Amino acid sequence: MVEHNYFTMKKLLTKHDLMKHKTITLHDCLKTIGETFDELRETHHNLELYPNMKTLYQHVDDLKTLMSAAIINQVTCLDGFSHDEAHKRD
Repeated sequence: MVEHNYFTMKKLLTKHDLMKHKTITLHDCLKTIGETFDELRETHHNLELYPNMKTLYQHVDDLKTLMSAAIINQVTCLDGFSHDEAHKRD
């Protein structure tokens, strides 16, 4: 899902003529989604090492942290689009 969203946003940037602030917002979203995707890959890799490297509880804590970060990244991305009225006045 994260990968799909990333490539969908990338297509929006390359195939559509967007206003400057929306282009900047999409670039910011791509960055945060890319970070989330990297964190997911790292967590998946760490889970493959279970139980040799960490306990189940440590993996659960890592997954909670990852999900929290993914939610924050999503909110950050959406916040960028919620400021359209301010940009219209610029």
